[in-house]
Amino acid sequence: MLPDDQHYGGWAASGEIDILEAVNLGANCTDCPGGIENRILGTLHFGGPWPDNKHKGDETALPAPIDDFHVFGIVWSEGRMVWTIDGKPYATRVAGDWSTTGSTDPGAPFDRPFHLLLNLAVGGGLAESRTERGVDGRGYPKRFEIDWVRVWQCGEDAASTAACNSSGDQQN
Repeated sequence: MLPDDQHYGGWAASGEIDILEAVNLGANCTDCPGGIENRILGTLHFGGPWPDNKHKGDETALPAPIDDFHVFGIVWSEGRMVWTIDGKPYATRVAGDWSTTGSTDPGAPFDRPFHLLLNLAVGGGLAESRTERGVDGRGYPKRFEIDWVRVWQCGEDAASTAACNSSGDQQN
């Protein structure tokens, strides 16, 4: 997800939210259980404009089978983000885990409107740092299949709050 505007400055001062990153799924991987790449990531990008950007992310194993449809989600509430896979939380970040050079507000830059961006990226620094240290050239052409995308905002009513809480946003 990318910010609707550059309120706090250029990338990544205004933030970026990666709901799902996956690199070379199914490729040989000496660091992975079973020797096959099955890890996915959820990542926040923040800090200052590049090259003074920062990021924090968490990874988890994609439930088998890795080539099946899965539901990837993020529950974003004020000062808190929870990443989910198939409805189960696997990572949480809270205000204090992120910042921006564009504001002293602890919620910034994730206190502004963002929009979805769905893309199939090939290459880049993440691919160079994982698995076989680059792009797995097998299995081309690749397919990017999305069954559905859903976005909703939790309201103040009990039914809406209960639905959001069951998606991993546990109130403390």
